Amino acid sequence: MIRPLTLIAPVLAGILLSLTPSHAATNDREVGACLYAAAAVHHVPATLLYAILGVEGGRLGAVSQNTNGSVDIGPMQVNDLWLPQLMTHWSASREAAFLALRDSVCANFEAAAWILSKGFAETGDYWDAVARYHSHSGAEKARYLRRVLERFEAMERARQASPTTIASR
Repeated sequence: MIRPLTLIAPVLAGILLSLTPSHAATNDREVGACLYAAAAVHHVPATLLYAILGVEGGRLGAVSQNTNGSVDIGPMQVNDLWLPQLMTHWSASREAAFLALRDSVCANFEAAAWILSKGFAETGDYWDAVARYHSHSGAEKARYLRRVLERFEAMERARQASPTTIASR
């Protein structure tokens, strides 16, 4: 059975790619909406995307050089090694895919959610997919996963301590 969100994924990707820096998400509400939309389209937990975002610490327009010659792009620090697959996924040129990752929060989140969903499809385990988001190398995977888990646990503690959560108990 085809899921309804699967049918709109190409349309959503096109919309996300059409965003220019002047139309990119600029406030917390828009950022949250983009993150939740990407999570929903790719059937990944939004909380994992938030935890990865907290660890990656990128920002709109960021391009960070890595020691291996690759670069990490945008808020989710999507590695440019993903560009060939993203070009196919988005039916976009290399330049358009790069600019979307760099200049559109929504496109950057969509790419990250897509990468995470691919990792989950390969491993069947979200935590392994999170580790693979950063690296396929054993030591690097473990280090990164530990950082994301710490961030995830801190988010959970904050959520449990929030007045809204306490009031709803």
